[in-house]
Amino acid sequence: MSKRDDVEKARHWQAVIRDAARSGMSTRAFCRLRELKESQFYTEGNHVMPSISGRLDMAALSAGYRRHTLKTVSDRMGRPVFEVFCFLSAQGPRR
Repeated sequence: MSKRDDVEKARHWQAVIRDAARSGMSTRAFCRLRELKESQFYTEGNHVMPSISGRLDMAALSAGYRRHTLKTVSDRMGRPVFEVFCFLSAQGPRR
């Protein structure tokens, strides 16, 4: 994925998150309405600081990094509860 694609994807998700916040709907209802998987949006109810995630991703992207999910940890019922991620250079590995 190119840096341009990453920027477009980040802008898309920033708009989705903004729309969700403005909607006043629960995440579950918003995701159903927009035909999104909740796991694509975030792990429902488990953000310690819910508003920081999008800002963190945008700050990293503007500094030349992108989020890379290493693992999504689910509970016994298969619901995502915890995400392990890191940030990688958007230009790829240095050589």
